[in-house]
Amino acid sequence: MKEQGGEHPKRPGAGGPSAYEITQVNSAEAAKNAAFQATQQSAVAPKPKNPKKETEPLVDGTPFETSMNPYGLPPGSARNIHHILLMGHGTALRSKVRGATGAHSPRTSTTEIPQEIIPQEIPPEPPMTRVADLARMLRDSGYQVTTSTSPLDSQRLLEKIRPSAIVLDPLIPTAEGVEFEMIAELQKQGDPVPLLLLVGNLRELQEIRRIPILFKDFLVHPFRAAELLQRIELLLVSKERYLELQTRTRTLEGQVIRDFKTGLYTERHFRHLLRQEFQRAERHHLPLSFLLMDVDNFKQINDHYEYSFGDFVLKQFAHILQNSIRDIDHAARFGGDEFMALLPNTTPAEAVQVAARIRQQLHKREFDNGTYQTRLTISIGADTYDGRGLSSPEDLRRRANLALKEAKARGKNRIWLYSGVEIKQTPGPHKASPPSAPEQESQQ
Repeated sequence: MKEQGGEHPKRPGAGGPSAYEITQVNSAEAAKNAAFQATQQSAVAPKPKNPKKETEPLVDGTPFETSMNPYGLPPGSARNIHHILLMGHGTALRSKVRGATGAHSPRTSTTEIPQEIIPQEIPPEPPMTRVADLARMLRDSGYQVTTSTSPLDSQRLLEKIRPSAIVLDPLIPTAEGVEFEMIAELQKQGDPVPLLLLVGNLRELQEIRRIPILFKDFLVHPFRAAELLQRIELLLVSKERYLELQTRTRTLEGQVIRDFKTGLYTERHFRHLLRQEFQRAERHHLPLSFLLMDVDNFKQINDHYEYSFGDFVLKQFAHILQNSIRDIDHAARFGGDEFMALLPNTTPAEAVQVAARIRQQLHKREFDNGTYQTRLTISIGADTYDGRGLSSPEDLRRRANLALKEAKARGKNRIWLYSGVEIKQTPGPHKASPPSAPEQESQQ
C-alpha cells in the first residue's frame, strides 16, 4: 500500500540496510576514529610550559575556574588582602562531598554510543570537607583565610585575630546562639565586621534577621563559587563605603561645630552645650559660670596691620584661652573678637580666678608673626547660675553681656562680675556705675 506522502521505509532485514541504520553505523565509526586521533595527539603533543589550571568543583559540584577570580584578577591581586574567618560549625558545611569526577551530572543524551568507545569509569578522588573547598577557593581568589570547625576553636581564634569578614555555617541558626554572641562582641561603631551566613533553607532567615550586626548577608545551600565571592566582595565594599561615610561625617561635623580660624566651638554648637549644662545645673543645683570676653581695640589691629596678622592674633588668643580652662569646660568664638567660656560646677569666686588667669597670660604675651608685633588687653564679663533665679540659659548669657559692657565702660582691660547694678541696655550716652569690689580686685 502507498500513502499520500510516498512509500514506507523498508523494515530492518527486509532487503538492504535503511538510511537510519547507515547513519548510526557511520556515527559510531566516526566516534571511534575521533577518540583514537585524540589519544594519538595527546601522546605526541608537547606539554605547554604554563598549563592552564583545570576547572575544579565547588561544594555543590559546580565547576569553577581557579586561575582567575570573578573580577578578572589573578589570585592574590585584590585591592586589599582581606582576612576571612571561615567558621564551619554546621553539619552541612562539614559533610563529605565527592571529588571532581564524581561531581559531574550523568549524561542525558538520547543518542546511543557503542560500549567499546565509552571510557572506563575513573575512581573518584578522596573526599574533601566543604570547609577545605571554600578555604581553597577563597585563597585562590586572593583572600587570606583562617578556618575553624567548632565554636570553641572560633572563640580562641577571635581572641587573637580581627578578621575583615566572617563566613559562618552556624551550628544552631538562632539569634541567641553562642556563635552570634561572639560575633556581636566584635562589632564596633568605627569598625564593624561583616557576616555572611550559610543556611540550609529560607526558614532559618527569620532568626537571622534578629542578629544585631550591621552588615550581614546569607546564602542558601547549595551555592555557586561566583555567588559566594560576589557576596563577600559586596560586604567588604559596603563596609569600606560605610567607613568613608563616617570619616566624611566627622569632617563635616567638625566644620559645623568648630570655628575654622581658631579651632574653638562655633556659637551655634556653644548654644547647644549651654542648654545642656544649664539643665544639668538646674537639676542638681550646681553652680554654672559663664565668661564673655572681648579683645580690646582689636579693630585697630585690622586697620593698621594686614588681616592675616589679625587672624594670627585670634588663633594665638584661642590657644591661650584653651590652655587656661579645664577639659570639662567649653570655649567658643562669638563674632569677630568676642569669645565665650562655659565653666560647669564653678562658683563665682572660681570664675573670677579663671578670668584673671586668662587676663594674666595675655598680659605676658607678645604676638609676633615675624612681620608684625603687638600686645593685647582683654575685658571680661562673668556671671554664675546656682540652679535658682534664672528661667533660661539666655538669661545667664544676657547678664554676662551686661557685665562685659560694664567692664568696657570702666576703661577696658578688667574683669566684672555681674551684681545687678550694671548699666541697662538703653540707647544714648550713659555714665559708668561707681566702682565695686569685683572691679577693684580685677585691676590689682
